[in-house]
Amino acid sequence: MKDFFKSDLFLQVACVLGGQLARTGLGFLSIIMVARLLTVADFGLFSIFMATIAVGVEITGKSLDWALVRFASEHIEKAKDKAYRYFKSVFKMRIVVATLFLILGMLLADFIANTIFQHPEYKNPIFYACMGTIWMSLWWFSLAVIQTKEKFLLHGIINVSNGLVKLAAVAVLFFFNIKELEPMLQAHVVVFF
Repeated sequence: MKDFFKSDLFLQVACVLGGQLARTGLGFLSIIMVARLLTVADFGLFSIFMATIAVGVEITGKSLDWALVRFASEHIEKAKDKAYRYFKSVFKMRIVVATLFLILGMLLADFIANTIFQHPEYKNPIFYACMGTIWMSLWWFSLAVIQTKEKFLLHGIINVSNGLVKLAAVAVLFFFNIKELEPMLQAHVVVFF
């Protein structure tokens, strides 16, 4: 057991898992700050934004990342051209699907808010979520590429950095006592650039 904790596998898993846990924890803290800043109604709208992004990321191909890591990593050492074809294919698929999601979401946000849900105030959270989805989708893709190249420490650092940037963005709004929904949505879209 002692050897396991000194193994490369343990260190690799620790970097990836530690980074993801840190990002998740920092994200949780930022959501707590958002809840303290926004009114109950605005936090409900913010939740619609977060749920729409979660759905959007799944639709735009989060499962492609697992396939990318699985298939491209087999070739990264001995057949880089084949690995890079996988990278290029998955990137193109993500761009196409995310762009379609963005365009459809932007065109249909008003219809979804007013006709389906009959709440016009849902329009902006849906609109911003569609914009955020394309950036978040590309962010997940970049993490998959880094993981495929077995740069596990970098993977962890990027995860932690994203959580810190998100927390800092919300902290700035908190510091300046900005309690409107729109800047909060914009801040959460910008952190994935």
